[in-house]
Amino acid sequence: MYAIFVCMVLAGLILWQVLHLFRLIILKKRCTVACPALCVGSEAKRWGRTVLYNATYSYEYMGITMEGNNGLWCDSGLSGIMEQGSGTMIHIDPDDPREGIFDPLAQAEIKYRIFMSIFLTAIAVSIIIMNFHPEPLQIS
Repeated sequence: MYAIFVCMVLAGLILWQVLHLFRLIILKKRCTVACPALCVGSEAKRWGRTVLYNATYSYEYMGITMEGNNGLWCDSGLSGIMEQGSGTMIHIDPDDPREGIFDPLAQAEIKYRIFMSIFLTAIAVSIIIMNFHPEPLQIS
């Protein structure tokens, strides 16, 4: 009985990871213009035991200096921290150059979401196999 509950919780967590992953992939596809940028600020916020980061960049697009960020809060564990004053290459959405930004934090977040989706799926499949298999598995 508990196995069904745990699998339902895991299914919800997997769905959460996949939805975030699709959002990042859509952002990556929209952001087609490579642009050198300077990190002009980074914010940190605590969510439970996790610290999430967001970077704001200054960059030039079509002769206009702009500042913007993508609104994504990324886990520092796999994403790293963009320090103020550091330069990086970002990709911007030509239709929304201030908010459509795909940065190294977003790229690392894609990898993290893929990893978590696979990890949670593996746990759910393991629970299903262990609890719903008609006869005990024989290990030789």
